[in-house]
Amino acid sequence: MWISNRHAKPGSLIATVPLLILWFLWDGRNNSKYKDEKLTATRIIKRINYMMESLLKAGVLIQATRKLSVPVAVTWRKPKEGWIKLNTDGALKECGLAAGGGVIRNHFGDVSWGFYDYYGGVLHP
Repeated sequence: MWISNRHAKPGSLIATVPLLILWFLWDGRNNSKYKDEKLTATRIIKRINYMMESLLKAGVLIQATRKLSVPVAVTWRKPKEGWIKLNTDGALKECGLAAGGGVIRNHFGDVSWGFYDYYGGVLHP
């Protein structure tokens, strides 16, 4: 399980942040469905950051001893009318397993085509 590794001690950021993400995604989805609130990534990120700050100030979370990078919210913008946009991503694990994929969207933001592939074991450069 992802929180069972030796770095994910109860009360640590690495154990708590994924739970906060899941909670606020679920809560945002419910608020969107039942309270007619707009579900946005920005709102969810702000709520997660606020909760982390509150838990740190209250002394509930264990603060990391090493410097952590600050997450940056990245947004997707529609292409100009008549254009399409291709977005791709991939991942490689230390053991050499790799996968990737992508999506093509039109100027309305509608998905025109998507793909993914599992590359299996690959050699490190």
